[in-house]
Order: sequence, then C-alpha cells, then structure tokens
Amino acid sequence: LRVARLKYLDEAGRERSWETADRTTRQGEVDAVAIFAVITSGQHEARTVLVSQFRPPVGANVVELPAGLVDAGENCEAAAERELLEETGYCGRAARSSPVLFSDPGMSGANMRLVVVEVDGDAPENRNPKQQLDDGELIQRHLVPVAGLRDTVERMAEKHGW
Repeated sequence: LRVARLKYLDEAGRERSWETADRTTRQGEVDAVAIFAVITSGQHEARTVLVSQFRPPVGANVVELPAGLVDAGENCEAAAERELLEETGYCGRAARSSPVLFSDPGMSGANMRLVVVEVDGDAPENRNPKQQLDDGELIQRHLVPVAGLRDTVERMAEKHGW
C-alpha cells in the first residue's frame, strides 16, 4: 500500500492537493476482479452466489460479490474463474467483462473489472461445491435468486445487521 499526497490543477487552474492510498501489487491492467456468477440448472431458477466475511477496515461482516486480486500473467477472465472456485467452490466459464471500474476513486486508484461467469449448476463438479480457501479466510456462501436480488440482499442485511 502506498499513501501519497498528490498535486494537481483544478478546472480553474489552481493548484490543489489530494491524499490517496493505492495498492502496489497491480500485476497487469487491473488490480482485481469481482464476479457475478449466473448459476443455471434444470432444478431451479437462475441463482447467483454472494459471499460474506469479516472485513477489518469496517470492523464488521459484509456481504459482497466473490472477488480477488489478479495474479501476474493472468487475465481478468482467468482470475474470475479461479477466484470463484476458491471462494465458492463453483466452476464456471467467464462470459463477459465490464470496462475498468473504480470502487472508491475519491480515495484510491485501485481498479477492477466485473466479470460475468456462467455456471452449469447441473455439472458434476457443481453439485456439491467445495471452497478452496486460503489460510485465514472464513467466507460464507449465500445462494440467492437472480430475480429479486436487491430485495434478497436487503433482507439479508436486516437479518444479519449488515
């Protein structure tokens, strides 16, 4: 992590300063990927998987899309497939990616792509998915219907106090 004070000129030509914090681990085009998995099955309507975990910067458990850093030599699609498998146990195929996104541009230049991953929920490897978590990771999975996703997340937030 690099903390810096930037100097820049505003629209009126005045010099200003801005404090920023940036990752120093970027290996390629972007720092990270977030994954929107679309899990289809003949058994149920389309679902996605959300994860929840404790995040020290906010001092609480939060619900989020599966996500992770892009490794050296890895493209966004491969990173998304790898991170989805590690965090949720689901195997899928990256279908499309967003343009580069910034999650907190007022604080950081950290960036990412949102990758849609298609998952065949009826495939043998996805019938009983097993997470492949790193040491220290404690991630809960939440399978939720794609239809009504916002309402589901709001109910989860109320129930768990997120």
